[in-house]
Amino acid sequence: MTRGGPASRWAAAARPGDRLTVLAPAVPDNGGVDFRPPAGTDWILITGDETALPAIAGILSWLSPGTQAKVFLEVGHEDDRQPLPTFADADISWLVRDPATAAHHEPVLDALRTAALPAGTPYAWSPGSPAPSRRCAAIWSASAASTAGRSSSPATGGAAPPRRTCSPS
Repeated sequence: MTRGGPASRWAAAARPGDRLTVLAPAVPDNGGVDFRPPAGTDWILITGDETALPAIAGILSWLSPGTQAKVFLEVGHEDDRQPLPTFADADISWLVRDPATAAHHEPVLDALRTAALPAGTPYAWSPGSPAPSRRCAAIWSASAASTAGRSSSPATGGAAPPRRTCSPS
């Protein structure tokens, strides 16, 4: 849970017997809320931290065999790693935060800066607050511009920024 958010405030005040309503994807074919790669997507980019792990696990379990996915997950401890069953051809990178450098390091963003990303038209999904999602998009755009010609996007003739969905936290 995000500290200071509505769910964490509720959890801090919750007592045995308090009621909780859980929302889930509204349609049966949706592995994660707002996760809808459009036709023409060649590969999936998913980034998030441990707060997004349930949604990411759901998305990965939903992806079809042969779907190419790059996943970058930031967690607080080695013990937070867990199996993420999927039929997709998923490359999952677990990034463990270092408390000593956490104030001026963002593991997912650092990993994206140096990642070897597949060619083609991506669909990027990065849940969380808008600022990190915008930074991910900026890094992707810079990476795509430096590798022009890798994308099969007919609209640009070169590498295009990913189609992306951001979910507010």
